[in-house]
Amino acid sequence: MRDTEEPENEGKVFLYQYGVKIFEKIKAALKPKDPDLPKIYVFDLFEGADFNLDIKKVKGFRNYDDSKFRETPSALFGGDEPKLKKLYEEQLYKLQPFKEESKFNHMRIGKEI
Repeated sequence: MRDTEEPENEGKVFLYQYGVKIFEKIKAALKPKDPDLPKIYVFDLFEGADFNLDIKKVKGFRNYDDSKFRETPSALFGGDEPKLKKLYEEQLYKLQPFKEESKFNHMRIGKEI
């Protein structure tokens, strides 16, 4: 995708912490309400779809309502295997640190564990 604000970011991988609105769009793509619509495996390098992140200000807050997945799934980089291999081996983030116990606030019946 093109980044008109910061073109030097094009082709780079970033961690993005998203909120409820984006999560709802991901769920809708993975499991569409209309059974005639295809599922989009949004995190798949080969069968995923580009996501157009459209941010605007509404009443002083960021609004993501116009963000959406491309309707037709397509392979990242047009399926160019050397580019995909480089991305996979050099640019992806390890998610294990985000699953560490210390990242979660464990509560049991109002008492901290």
